[in-house]
Amino acid sequence: FLPAPVISYELRYGRLLHAARQALARIFHLAYGYQMTEDTRYLERATAELEAVCALDDWHPDCMLDLSELSTAIALGYDWLYEGLSEELRSLIEQRISYITFYQAALYGDQYREKSNYWNAVCNTSRILAAIAIFEFNPTRCRDVLENALNNNKQAIEAYGPDGAYPEGYGAWGYGTTYEVLLLASLEKAFGTDNGLSATPGFLETADYMLHMEGPGNKIYN
Repeated sequence: FLPAPVISYELRYGRLLHAARQALARIFHLAYGYQMTEDTRYLERATAELEAVCALDDWHPDCMLDLSELSTAIALGYDWLYEGLSEELRSLIEQRISYITFYQAALYGDQYREKSNYWNAVCNTSRILAAIAIFEFNPTRCRDVLENALNNNKQAIEAYGPDGAYPEGYGAWGYGTTYEVLLLASLEKAFGTDNGLSATPGFLETADYMLHMEGPGNKIYN
């Protein structure tokens, strides 16, 4: 990731998802690498990516998945790199999350709120991570976001019941479940509890679902 150019606002097939996933992969791994090694090259490169995300005109609210993946990227970067970020960049990230992740996303509708699939998991997780990250910046607003997202996410995690099967099959399972695990881990780290979500019937059994769906050769039904 070190020599790669930072992301730009490039729509592919009408989506910004490609750029969003690039930013998420880079910030996630670079921030983790910096935490583990204290190599400032990783901090500097992750900071450049955070600045690039903040500089985008928008995070493509026409599709909540695009906006949500960028929100996840910037929330994780802000949290994991907080001590190494300038006050100016911290403030900019706080403002962009408040405006885009919370306010602008609401203006474009709740495309995910009636769904029980990965849309719900990805979008609610991004809002929860963002609210935890900047909680001190705006406690009242972040508390509202957390409560609403947690309540809405219940229908997504209940979809694993009763035995762990996923409503859209093994492919979407990886996408939705990855975000659910990020959500649960963040709640446990920040509050000491996942609000009972992991105890929902079927969720912890979902590992057995994939055990039956996929063999050791990464092929399905083999």
